[in-house]
Amino acid sequence: MLDERRVVVLDFERTVTASLVSSKREAGQSWAPDVGEGRLPCVRGFLRALGEAPNVDVVLMSTHCTEEAMAECLQELELAQHVSVICDCHTLAEGNGHGTSDAEAKQVLLSELVLEHSLQPHEILAIDADGECLRGAPCRTLHVEGGRGVSEAEVQRALIMLGLEPDY
Repeated sequence: MLDERRVVVLDFERTVTASLVSSKREAGQSWAPDVGEGRLPCVRGFLRALGEAPNVDVVLMSTHCTEEAMAECLQELELAQHVSVICDCHTLAEGNGHGTSDAEAKQVLLSELVLEHSLQPHEILAIDADGECLRGAPCRTLHVEGGRGVSEAEVQRALIMLGLEPDY
């Protein structure tokens, strides 16, 4: 498995961040990305481990933030260099004539990765705090419990699922 290509699809809100950040962004208010108490080192370590691993691409997805807002947040958190692709799932789904519920929008992205990029379902790991969005996904999944950002135990589980050493 170590020579295979792997793609990690991370949900932005409540998985990378600890809360929804888009409502303040849309209202034009200033905001600070909330990664959850003490979780920024965990998120940084996880993304760094993924970024340094051979044949691993990181796709950041959202159904609440624009690509620009996610990119800005990643810059502020000094995480941008570890993410390969940023995707606004609703824009992608609507562009392909699909429904626009959060679960449908994320399924469009995951299906596109499998079909259009010649990936096998076992080569993709989708990580999301919304279990509904993972139900029926055409790939391996990891549900982030509690909706307050990915925990150290979940990071270690994800790294093991990817065949990587959890030693960040």
